[in-house]
Amino acid sequence: MVKAVTRLLRARGFEVQGFTTPASFLDAYRPGSDSCLILDVAMPELNGLHLQRRLTHDGILSCQ
Repeated sequence: MVKAVTRLLRARGFEVQGFTTPASFLDAYRPGSDSCLILDVAMPELNGLHLQRRLTHDGILSCQ
């Protein structure tokens, strides 16, 4: 699913990075740029809702 969504968004002209686990995203995350994060509620290790809460708690994610 990650590959399909990544290809679709790239085809529409977006700059995209796809990650298969929350840990790989957190390792690659660098603050300082505006971004849109698409999360899956059934991700391995840490589901999307828990990752969203963690990012919000750490001040990384602003849900508006």
